[in-house]
Amino acid sequence: MKKLFRLMAAVTVLVAVSQYSTAQNKTLMLWDDTEDLLSNSGETMLISKLAASDIEIVMTLDYKKRCDYVYAELNGNLNKVTLSLYDCNKKVIGTKSWLSKFFSLSEEERVTLLAYAIVEIIENPQLANVSGAPDDDVRFTDDRFTVPFNHHTTRYFFSPSSFNLRRGELYYNTVYFATHDLQYGITDHFSVGMGTTPALLPFYVTPKYSFPLKGKHAVSIGTLFFIGTWGTDFFGNLGYGTYTYGDQFNNVTIGLGHFYFGGGSVDKPVSKPLFNVGVMARMSDYLYFVTENYYLNVNESATAYFGTEPSPWQYDYMKDLSLNNHFVAGMSGFRFINKSRNVSAWQFGLTYVLRFREALGSEYKGDNVYISYNLGDWNRFVIPTISFVSKLGKRI
Repeated sequence: MKKLFRLMAAVTVLVAVSQYSTAQNKTLMLWDDTEDLLSNSGETMLISKLAASDIEIVMTLDYKKRCDYVYAELNGNLNKVTLSLYDCNKKVIGTKSWLSKFFSLSEEERVTLLAYAIVEIIENPQLANVSGAPDDDVRFTDDRFTVPFNHHTTRYFFSPSSFNLRRGELYYNTVYFATHDLQYGITDHFSVGMGTTPALLPFYVTPKYSFPLKGKHAVSIGTLFFIGTWGTDFFGNLGYGTYTYGDQFNNVTIGLGHFYFGGGSVDKPVSKPLFNVGVMARMSDYLYFVTENYYLNVNESATAYFGTEPSPWQYDYMKDLSLNNHFVAGMSGFRFINKSRNVSAWQFGLTYVLRFREALGSEYKGDNVYISYNLGDWNRFVIPTISFVSKLGKRI
């Protein structure tokens, strides 16, 4: 009986060691078919073929163990398709390219080619071709194999670029720790976000759809809808479209939208076009200059009081005015990316609002005139800015 027990124990240990060894030898690969060159059934076939070579395709990962994975990207157009494999530092392991005849093959034949190329690159990385880099990729530049991946391409301080989160990515942003914002990638091209303050006033949602174009061009459309809470009666909406030129390291975004703000608590609703420009420039691997700026034109009511010692309480006569105000507002500063965990970053800079009011004629100048402005008599407002951003969840 004891011999039987010992035999069973030995078999159990051997099975456990065998399973552990198999798990340890298995290669985990994060698959990214940016252009949807394979259908869902094609990806299923690829998973099955690679499993025979102990390569497991996964869609999410644990960031703390990110260097246990291989990262595969399939990019291309009608002229060329390129498969690229990277390590956790975005250094190339190997690439394989096919010309336009790739699309004349059946999907099963394409999957077979891809599976063979993946196995070949993983098993013989020193023999892999590294010259066939993707032609059309708005997220990488020529030095993408040596520069850490930039996880913060979708936002400046607050305003969006035309780039989108990848499917499954969750992005957190806070400014002054007063506003808290979460964005989630529903697909590689569509994301939805929401945000508020610790007082839950106001609350907003921000859906966005992005359209990557050829080369370094991308566009997006979206909206930011917000409402008052806790007894306040107001709401607003900013519907917008953006165009971005550049890559993940250096880019500029131009936005045009329509801003509306009104409701029962607002005496005079605002309905105006809003212009936006954002810029991101890499200064080093972990330091970026970031700026976003807005332009809004608002009509302001004012009252001119005329008299010997004019004031709102003592005057000979008064005159109502409507003045044009040009507002330029924005945030500019530097993004410091965490070197040990580059999914998070701190941003420091300045928040500013500049007002350029329509000039008054000579009849409104002098000691016998007092002007009462509805928006106050100021021209600039500047304060320091601090914000923190981070990707959450298990998607790199």
